[in-house]
Amino acid sequence: LWFSRILLLCASALYGTNFTVVKILDEHIPIGAAAMLRFTLAAAITSPWIFSKSSSSKTDLQNIETQEGFVSESSLSIALIGMEVGMWNCLGYIAQAYGLETIDASKSAFICSLAVVVVPILNAFQGKPMTTRSFTSAAMAVAGVAFLELGDCVLTGSGHFGIGDIASLLQPVAFGIGFWRLEHALVKFPSEASRLTAWQLLAVAMISSTYCLLGLSGMEPPSVNDVVSWLSDPTILSAVAWTGCVTTALTIYMETRAFKTLSATEATLVLSTEPIFGAAFAGAVVGERFGVSAYTGAVLIILGCVLGGLDENVIESNIDEIKDDTNSETETCLVENREGACLVSDALE
Repeated sequence: LWFSRILLLCASALYGTNFTVVKILDEHIPIGAAAMLRFTLAAAITSPWIFSKSSSSKTDLQNIETQEGFVSESSLSIALIGMEVGMWNCLGYIAQAYGLETIDASKSAFICSLAVVVVPILNAFQGKPMTTRSFTSAAMAVAGVAFLELGDCVLTGSGHFGIGDIASLLQPVAFGIGFWRLEHALVKFPSEASRLTAWQLLAVAMISSTYCLLGLSGMEPPSVNDVVSWLSDPTILSAVAWTGCVTTALTIYMETRAFKTLSATEATLVLSTEPIFGAAFAGAVVGERFGVSAYTGAVLIILGCVLGGLDENVIESNIDEIKDDTNSETETCLVENREGACLVSDALE
């Protein structure tokens, strides 16, 4: 369990650098082209995992024999749910890139951390209890966003709430849904982290490439000469390599591995540390600084995320304790040792 938490914390630290590097990348090339290059590279790195031998147990697989061999129903399910999660992630990535055109990387990172509030809300729609503390944490997080987005406008009369801010607010919704669906996928396929990662990134690459090549971003599709010219620039090449290999392929794999043993709630709680790393990196690399209202908003968002995550963990712990108590009450001890420990028990019907 602690390995998964540390793994996810490392992913959070790496992903914290993503906001600044994406902002630098988008200053040099169009958003659609940047997304296509980044995610095509990430998908290419992980594509061999799609064809790797399944590590699921035989009891989890239902194979259908065909003329060309065996087509696994579970493989189709893994592909579909992996691509669904990839679709939600792609929406979050594109919204993030658009937002970073007009807002600071550190502000975008704190807004993105609201995914930790989205997951409990989705759980509530599924019938899981949402307590007063959950509502309080959500309110704190929303208040934090208000300070972060509108504080300077109110206090100084400067600034505005634009399309970049709206795009940034889509991040936590899209990523939150992606985390939530990924948890469900790994409950069903706990040994398929690699293949789920590969299918996620293939979906992201396909959507972002379509978005770019069809000119949906409002820009002309890049030519081969454009791509060669961009990749000849050391700044662009290093940014594409870092965002594609490290903050996309590696971090998504680390997240998927961690989700095997952590719930979506606990995972997003750990990931709420991401804006701290993001703000620190943005301050060190591009010199971004927060004002008083932005600091207030950041603190409220982090406190709201932590409060909400702790509340969900308490609920899950209580449910486990109730289950344990119920199991113990339905068993009777037949043979005890000298210390009173039960050696042989029989379940009561």
